[in-house]
Parts: sequence; structure tokens; C-alpha cells
Amino acid sequence: MLKPLDLNNCAPIGSFLKAHGVKGELVVELKAGLQFQNEENWGQGFVIIDKLPVPFFIEKNSVYRRNKKTLLLKFDSINTREQAQELQGCELYIPQTYIDENKNGILNQSIDNYIVTDLKHGKLGVVNQLIEIAMNPLIQLFDGEKEYLIPFNKNFVQEINVQEKTIAVKLPDGFLEIFE
Repeated sequence: MLKPLDLNNCAPIGSFLKAHGVKGELVVELKAGLQFQNEENWGQGFVIIDKLPVPFFIEKNSVYRRNKKTLLLKFDSINTREQAQELQGCELYIPQTYIDENKNGILNQSIDNYIVTDLKHGKLGVVNQLIEIAMNPLIQLFDGEKEYLIPFNKNFVQEINVQEKTIAVKLPDGFLEIFE
């Protein structure tokens, strides 16, 4: 039996590129670098339709990775090409438990424009980009003209809220003084 799905525990993996075939299958264009586990048992996900999350059940054994950039899947309630085409361009969210974590224990997903807050200092700024450095990715964020580079790992990042697009960090004492 499937547990109720909470959007806060899901992550965006891509958007629907087009319908595939005549039975309602969909092609998902994936965000770069995502790796998955247990694809045959995803069970459920959310599709963002008109800015609202709509839950869908994913048919068992219907998820097929075509290549690094796309996968195919089929929802239980989508049975025609026309129904599938209505979802073209919509974003797909799946439970974070099905997304492999990178070596640092943080989900490898786009965090651009997320708001970063420190548990002690409050709002720090908005993420400009994730700088991929081997073994030490950094969050680049700006607060006005001030730039911060924060390690993107489980020692600094306390929580990522996908729905609210926020990242809570816990910085060591004196860390912010480095940037002054």
C-alpha cells in the first residue's frame, strides 16, 4: 500500500517533453545529472498543472530510462495520446527517496533562486548557481552586491524545502566574516 505523498518530500526531476505512442506514455526531459533508484517501483508523483501539484499514480514497471536526458513513464489514469499531450511542458516531482544522493549526501537538483537562511544569522541571500567542484560543490549566493560561497554538503546544509524553494544552513562561528 502506498503512503500519502507530501510535496515537501518530493523533488522536481524534469518536465514532460511529449506523448509517446498511443496508450498515454510520456517522455520526461530530465534535469541534468539526476540518477535514480528503484525506477520500477516509483508508484506515485506530482505533476504541476496551472501552478498546482496534482498527484498521479505511476504504473508499475512503466518507467524506462531512454538515455541520460530522457525517460518514459505511464500514469494509471492517462490512457490516450491526447490525454498525455495535455501534460506537455508540465513539471514532474517524485519522492526524494527515489533520487540518488551525490557523494555529499545532498540531492543533485537545481537550486537556482532558492532563498538561503542561516539558523543563527537569518536570510543570507538568493542562490545564483551551484558550482560543481569535485568533492566540494559550493552554493554561490548573493545578498545585494555581497557574494557568499557556502559548501553544499550535509555539514552545512540542514534542510532543503523544495516547495518553498528555501535552504536552511548552519554556518560555523566566524564563517561570514571571511567574506567581509
